[in-house]
Amino acid sequence: MVRPVQNMEFALVAPVNWQNVLKERENVSKNPKDGEAWGRLAKGYKDILLMSKGYRDDTGGAELYQLSIAAYEKCLALKPDDAQWHAGFADLLASRSYFDSYYGPTADAYRALDEIQTALRLTPKDAKVLEIAQNISYMFRDGMV
Repeated sequence: MVRPVQNMEFALVAPVNWQNVLKERENVSKNPKDGEAWGRLAKGYKDILLMSKGYRDDTGGAELYQLSIAAYEKCLALKPDDAQWHAGFADLLASRSYFDSYYGPTADAYRALDEIQTALRLTPKDAKVLEIAQNISYMFRDGMV
């Protein structure tokens, strides 16, 4: 007798988001020293991870988080003075840390604060950097002054 499968959960990804990730994977494969392509790949992973209701806490979400971190790290190794990519990385780390910080700040929360500090030091008046900094200041009220 075949038993019906129960308690299944699916995370649907908009095809345009997945196509974007596939395109950027190809871009970094062809041009591994292209920091912008690594940043776009990191953002693509982040966009899928941070779906409309917080973030995906399933196994796929954990993998997307690690892939996004790795891509941001590669991007910033190639473009260490790009404030917007530092801010985007801070956004990823802070967003995930915010939901994981029920028992206190996580290591990624501190790393997010370091990244946004770097971004603000590089371009203190950039509108996107300031927007992300403001969002992070709401998440971690005592973390930013």
